[in-house]
Amino acid sequence: MLFGNAAFLVGPVSALLMVPLAMAVIAVLRRPRWAIFATVALATGVGVTWLAYWVLWWKAFDYLDAGRPVPSPIDVASNIAMAFCAGSVLLLGATAVVTIVAGSVQLSKDGQVIRIHPIRHDRAKELGAFANPQGRPRRKNSAAGNVALRACRLVRQPHFGP
Repeated sequence: MLFGNAAFLVGPVSALLMVPLAMAVIAVLRRPRWAIFATVALATGVGVTWLAYWVLWWKAFDYLDAGRPVPSPIDVASNIAMAFCAGSVLLLGATAVVTIVAGSVQLSKDGQVIRIHPIRHDRAKELGAFANPQGRPRRKNSAAGNVALRACRLVRQPHFGP
């Protein structure tokens, strides 16, 4: 199968199935905002390139129907639109698959999945210091952070006085 035929099948043809399927997967599963935004952006990209491909195909069909050769810019533009549509569809499918797998841990041995279980850790603490833009908060009881408070406590102690 030629690359153009494969790109046509993956892009403009499978886009009609892949976009609603990926949107349904994202809607059913509770996903983080980045996954929703990525899915919507990729679905928009698929829609724009899908529409561009079929508009250019229609123009090329008009040229052929009139018995004239298709101009090179229209042919090149339709190939580019088809390639971008195929790439967007593949990325959209990868986003849907990754978001399904991201909700569970899969244990595999020799390339075969042997156990799947849900994530048990706190997703809010997953990034550690990078989760907080200013880094980790200071410890409440650190010596460097509470110097003035420690000094007040030391002065008020009865066994430190005269």
